[in-house]
Amino acid sequence: MVVDNRIKEMELSYDSIKVNSLKPYYMEIVATVLAKSVALKKIEVDIDNLLDEIENIIVYLDNGKLHLSDNHLAKMSAKVLRFKYNTISYIMLLDKPDIAWKLEDAEEFFLTLSDFYELKDRYEKIRHKTEVLLDITEVFTSLTHAKRGTKLEWMVILLFIIEIIMSILEKIF
Repeated sequence: MVVDNRIKEMELSYDSIKVNSLKPYYMEIVATVLAKSVALKKIEVDIDNLLDEIENIIVYLDNGKLHLSDNHLAKMSAKVLRFKYNTISYIMLLDKPDIAWKLEDAEEFFLTLSDFYELKDRYEKIRHKTEVLLDITEVFTSLTHAKRGTKLEWMVILLFIIEIIMSILEKIF
């Protein structure tokens, strides 16, 4: 943060913030916005990694194969839910710092920095990606359950056939 009393309005760049005077709440708000931005970046990277993992599963599906255990599906769903939970609860992304509720200038400074680091836009992209990921894991779960259901139906049919054969053999012998 650079204080330069010759400038009239705040100047933002990716490596500095220039202001004409230093207000007591500036550092708190800068730290808050940067922390939220870094936390969002970690979530963005993790979501992209999960999307890559799911893409590999989709390739198997393209080949007509689906080998997902319930444990693997549960872990994927937990990761997606963790992203949603972290962005809303842990990061409290949409919350303003307390000082922004008390001082209009502090709120304006917070909103300016939030817009500069595109916090809301990035949050919306994460929210959309997590919804897509949840939809995909729901499809995987449905396919896995359908596959398991089909196996069980074939087992019942096989047991029924064995029972018929045993009944016939009993009557013959």
